[in-house]
Amino acid sequence: MIQDRRSEERIRSKGLVMLTAGDHHQLPAEVYDISRSGISLLVEHPFSPGTRVHVDTGHLAAEGVVARCDPRGNQHCVGIQFDPPAVA
Repeated sequence: MIQDRRSEERIRSKGLVMLTAGDHHQLPAEVYDISRSGISLLVEHPFSPGTRVHVDTGHLAAEGVVARCDPRGNQHCVGIQFDPPAVA
């Protein structure tokens, strides 16, 4: 049995976002689920854990790091942990 280590509720979601990896290539990604601290995306290409990424919805954007990448059929499910909000 797989243990869910997230402390926050995941919200299943749909939609397309643009994922920009550390090498500045933009790739379309499908949202799988989201929480306050992260997002899971379905993408065609794998990403190594630790890769810095930028997620852009067209209305909102967030920075983070790839925490995991698991094969899912002919795609990969990439778990991204958002950077903590900056304190003003």
